[in-house]
Amino acid sequence: MTSLRLSLPPAWRPVLASYLPCAVLAVCFAAIYVRVEQPVYAWDWGMHWGIFRWLGRSLLEDPWKAGREVFETIQGSDYNALGLVPLVPVYLAFGGERLPYIAALCALYVVPAAMMAARLAQIGRPGTSPGWLAPVCALLTPVFWNAALRGMIDVVGLIPLGMASIIIWRSRFLTAASKKEAYVVGVMLWLTFLIRRWYAFSLVALIALAVIAAGLRLWHGRSSAPVDALRQRAKLTLENWVAAGLVVVLGLLVQLPLVIRILNTDYSNIYSAYQRPALEQLQSYYANFGPVFAVFLALGVAVDVVHRNGKNLFFLAVAVFTVLLFARVQAPSVHHFLPVAFMLFPAYFSGVSCAWRVLSRALRPLVLFILVLSFANTYIPPSAGAVQIARSILGGPAYPPLHLDNFEEYRRLVNDLLATGEGQKVAVYASSVNLSQSLLLALDGRLGSKLAVTGEVDLRDRFDWRALDAEYAVITRTAQLHLDPFGQRVVTIPTEEIAGGTGIGRSFVSTGQTYRLENGVVVEVYRRTRPIPVHDVNDFKERFFKIYPDWRTADKEGTSAD
Repeated sequence: MTSLRLSLPPAWRPVLASYLPCAVLAVCFAAIYVRVEQPVYAWDWGMHWGIFRWLGRSLLEDPWKAGREVFETIQGSDYNALGLVPLVPVYLAFGGERLPYIAALCALYVVPAAMMAARLAQIGRPGTSPGWLAPVCALLTPVFWNAALRGMIDVVGLIPLGMASIIIWRSRFLTAASKKEAYVVGVMLWLTFLIRRWYAFSLVALIALAVIAAGLRLWHGRSSAPVDALRQRAKLTLENWVAAGLVVVLGLLVQLPLVIRILNTDYSNIYSAYQRPALEQLQSYYANFGPVFAVFLALGVAVDVVHRNGKNLFFLAVAVFTVLLFARVQAPSVHHFLPVAFMLFPAYFSGVSCAWRVLSRALRPLVLFILVLSFANTYIPPSAGAVQIARSILGGPAYPPLHLDNFEEYRRLVNDLLATGEGQKVAVYASSVNLSQSLLLALDGRLGSKLAVTGEVDLRDRFDWRALDAEYAVITRTAQLHLDPFGQRVVTIPTEEIAGGTGIGRSFVSTGQTYRLENGVVVEVYRRTRPIPVHDVNDFKERFFKIYPDWRTADKEGTSAD
């Protein structure tokens, strides 16, 4: 034990010593959170949890086969299983229920990621605030928790990203790094991409700005260093970046099928339905970071500019560049804010630290009170009256435990769909937090054999014409969408025709069953009374072909638009 302690860098010892109590608190928080919510884990909220359970079962049944399948997901899947492998002991010890899964995410991923952010904020800083303030501030930053509490593993990518960032800064952008450090940076950069491919935007921003900063550093030192020494340093810097890049390239060769697909895919096009104007994207960042974060960040940036804090300003630039790169493809979702928050954290903490220094000793607890209140404001259910007052004052993000109004109506809908005839299919034309095929599957997995594939996003999913053979259709009078209506015509067009009794809708009749769901949404179930005539099917297809001509080619080739 003594040798282990002596081998640890002194700066990391208090961080590691504080991990266990923080992890215990994280587990307690996760347990309370999951116990309060309802099991409505639609879309990405349940996907990684499903992979976690599959991985645990597979390893128990056939470890070698499970290992091969995990490697196959690494090679070509958009959602590989590698990030869930460290959680397998949790499955073996506690099973695959939601509570141990979320608790493991919080204790094993969120807490270390927050501590990594705290370490990034502390390096190179004089001791102007107590050492415990940065970790506490990071752990009370809701952006680091939100995605994990919704069941997504993306936060784990901050750990290798943070390690790479710290080494890059400490080594002066690899101008003073050893070969070992350069190789470690390469491994960490690749691991970040390996865990979740969309981190590529942050990696490009970090690498591009670090290379530019290295060049500027060498250029700035040209007048004060001998030519030979400058040439030697430039050679070392080039070798280090080549070494790091070589490791990344070798890692990407393992994922060659995925890399080829990424290079051949126009993500700006297929995710166009997820796009939003620039102003709305900025508003989404503010909504997810909240006013407390924004105020301390603004204060921190001002302090860093005045004091010429190069580290904080560098990572601020990485955050801004990341936002600009990502904005070209789509508007961010809850997990996409993670690397931006991570890179902004040093400047944010600079503001918190400034407030701590300026306030008198008696008033300093006010800083902690604001951080705790902002954190609680994010997660306590809206039904808590006292929090409504805080929320109206503070504003900010709201990620309370998942809850649906009129939950019994959802249960009634699910039971009625399960009661339809043996082998009969149901097409669900809705895609929102109020109703979707994914939500119904989350409520009862037995619906998996009954729900027809319909698609939700035009350019990502297209429309599977086989859904027209379904005996039943579930629609809402006002189409339920979560994206731009022009990108979800696979939902709006069939809803319009069935509700209006036109086109394919002439072959359906209402069962008379209606269900009043979340936010007053009224659902109707229709039954198909006859095979849909060919001319109605062709007219239905033609509406899509006029919008997406390439679908016509796929149809002529006899492939489904899926």
